[in-house]
Amino acid sequence: MHGKFNVTGNFSNGEYVLVITNVTTADQGDYTCDIVVDGKPLQHTVQLKLEQPPKQMAIQGSDNVDQVHGTEGQLITLTCTVKNGHPGETLLWASNGTVVKVGGPRILILDWFAKRSDHLQNYTCMANNSAIQEPLKRTVQLDIAYNPVLSTNGSNEIKSLEGQSLYVTCDQSSNPPPSELKWWHIDVNGIKRLFSNSHPPSVHIDYNNYTENENRNELLCVANGNPDTYTFSRWEHKSEFGEPIRFIDGYTNGSLVLPATRTKSYQDSGFYVCTVSNGVPDTHGQVNQSNDAFLSVRGKPVFLESSKRIFYGIIDEPTYIRLEVYSVPKVTDIQLKDINGVPLNRQREAVITDEPALLRLRFHNTLVKSSGYLLKIQFSTFSENDVGKYTMDIGNSYGKDTTNFTIQAASPPRIPVNFSVTPLVNDVFVNWLKNFDGGLEQTFFIEYQVEGNINWISVKSLNSSASAELSWQISGLLSTQTYFFRMFARNALGESNKTAIRIIQMKGKEKGMFTIFAVISSTGVVFIILLPAVICICIRNRCSGEVSGNRPRTITTDGPSIYDEIPSDHIPENFVPTYTNEPNDESGPTIRVERQLETNSDVFISGSEVHQVNDDYLEPWVKRQSVSDSCGSGSDVCETITYYLHPNVKRLSVWESVSCNSGSDINQVNNDYLHPYVSLQPNWKEISKAEGLYMQQIQ
Repeated sequence: MHGKFNVTGNFSNGEYVLVITNVTTADQGDYTCDIVVDGKPLQHTVQLKLEQPPKQMAIQGSDNVDQVHGTEGQLITLTCTVKNGHPGETLLWASNGTVVKVGGPRILILDWFAKRSDHLQNYTCMANNSAIQEPLKRTVQLDIAYNPVLSTNGSNEIKSLEGQSLYVTCDQSSNPPPSELKWWHIDVNGIKRLFSNSHPPSVHIDYNNYTENENRNELLCVANGNPDTYTFSRWEHKSEFGEPIRFIDGYTNGSLVLPATRTKSYQDSGFYVCTVSNGVPDTHGQVNQSNDAFLSVRGKPVFLESSKRIFYGIIDEPTYIRLEVYSVPKVTDIQLKDINGVPLNRQREAVITDEPALLRLRFHNTLVKSSGYLLKIQFSTFSENDVGKYTMDIGNSYGKDTTNFTIQAASPPRIPVNFSVTPLVNDVFVNWLKNFDGGLEQTFFIEYQVEGNINWISVKSLNSSASAELSWQISGLLSTQTYFFRMFARNALGESNKTAIRIIQMKGKEKGMFTIFAVISSTGVVFIILLPAVICICIRNRCSGEVSGNRPRTITTDGPSIYDEIPSDHIPENFVPTYTNEPNDESGPTIRVERQLETNSDVFISGSEVHQVNDDYLEPWVKRQSVSDSCGSGSDVCETITYYLHPNVKRLSVWESVSCNSGSDINQVNNDYLHPYVSLQPNWKEISKAEGLYMQQIQ
């Protein structure tokens, strides 16, 4: 056998398996296996039947608006029928979430004697078998007629004092509403007199559910009151969950005609509220009387615009694609095609399911909640072969809709952009823009490092804003310390590259007024105490000078220092000694280059310090310097200054600056990188030729 039918199995052990590919209804029937064992023929027959869902549900006796009419005290019968599925379906009737009867297959009858409390109750018939995931449903509403029930002021006895006004209220409940209400008075002589009566209108709405293909869609607000002169307010349109959508002007006779549209007519679905008045208040003092009705517009299914069109799957892992659909009635046909238009096998290549869902969609430019469906496409193991463009077609009895989408392989996120750090006293504000998340949820991490420390401290941002621009505050920093900041993004597949480093000097400029006042006051007191002592010392030194004359003083470093020695454990770890020139040496000043904060763009030169503006410059400082007798081309005196450009890298870049009285130059000693996170620095600028200081491009 070959083609559609194949027999496989372990024949030596007597195992024979019949495999039928692409089973259809034509393959249903009896299949017989014949075998001869020890000369004796054996035979076994099985029957193949395909699972089929129940179809064509109907409720006998319901009208075109799915209402069943009855009368109080009389027998009411609800009969639910379906076209048989396989296996046989289970039918049930339910009301208010409670199952009241179970039966089937094909038909289920529910009957009882109607009560007035049954009026406007909903009853739902459901059919289910193993061929469907969601039961087939249909709901009807009961319209039970019952006689009026009257009451006056809640009691049959009314008391009043002579000379006072008397208010008597007649409350009634009936279906249909009374066509006329009259007051009769019986005096002591038994004579009946008819009093005229004014009462507020009762309100109900006549309408028919319609389809998107109908041209005239009308609702009629019917009022019944005395006097019968009515004022109709604007109609209010609400969602099925009571959210306001819009107000619509109707006609003076109480009718509302909705404009016909061939596209997005489903947006007309929802509750419509009619409000009317005849000037007579009800028992609660309300002049306006209202009622509503739910309008359901049937039409073709629609893919919501909120559904994404690009999805991401993780290689070698299950992947789910979700599409939101609005459809009344439910979608009955779903087909997924690849870029070549070839339908995908829903069992082998992709499993497609649909389930009820609560959606957010726009009805007439207002975002509201609505019932809909969520289509799920599951790839059991996503592979590179699944990457590509797809087309999905859905349909129901009124038409179909199509959408295109792309599935790409997920990746780690991209590096955050516009990364900036703004310092305060002991805090910094970090700002950045989200970049592509790689198709998966991403989180952000900020890392900072204290100058001179090799360890990075990581802070996870908990900012859950949907905005592309995010920010985070880091507190508890030292107000006079230098910090290095960078950040990166992370998702389930990995991390992005790290941003360029931002170097922040915490200036600690903001002080409390009390602290400033205390410092000034303390300084003044000390100055007043020390002033007489300083004057005495100066007079004494002057006298001593007059005795010794102008003899030069000799300073020696061989003997003990007159200053207290600083213990080694008190010296900061990052302390860098500053070497000064010999006395009267005019070969050049001691130079230290500092980097300014981003929030301060001033450039200034003070003493031997040169402050640099550009944010991308790092921090070189004088490590050592020496004086030689020549520059190699004459007798010029030359000073060699060696710079270490950054304290926090494992391999320090060493540069030399050679300053001669005949000119200046800067030479690079080796080709080590300046900083592991910076590949290119901007051009450094010449500050002063007189000082022999040049800035050169560093790569």
